[in-house]
Amino acid sequence: MTPEEIKSEARACMQVLLDSIHPNLRKNLTPLQLNEKFKKERKVPLDFGYKHLLWMCEKVEWMVDEGHLDRAIRWLGFVQGVLWFSEKTSIDEMQGWELPRGE
Repeated sequence: MTPEEIKSEARACMQVLLDSIHPNLRKNLTPLQLNEKFKKERKVPLDFGYKHLLWMCEKVEWMVDEGHLDRAIRWLGFVQGVLWFSEKTSIDEMQGWELPRGE
């Protein structure tokens, strides 16, 4: 995977996590704005049990920027595994997240 593909996958995971939040709580905030709101308020809605995974997705993007691609891929795989296990998404859906490769 290229660095941009890793970041894209992390953003897709973040969106799946944020989609599990009640729509009235989101109020048209972007994923990063919503996470910042939760950080400031230090509370998470009851139906959102994935705060740590959201943080991991943010850190995956940072790791890519810092050149820690192997670690970023491991963390991304963990997040994807939890999303699959908790039935928030399927393997088929996750395969559709991939950016087209020019090969």
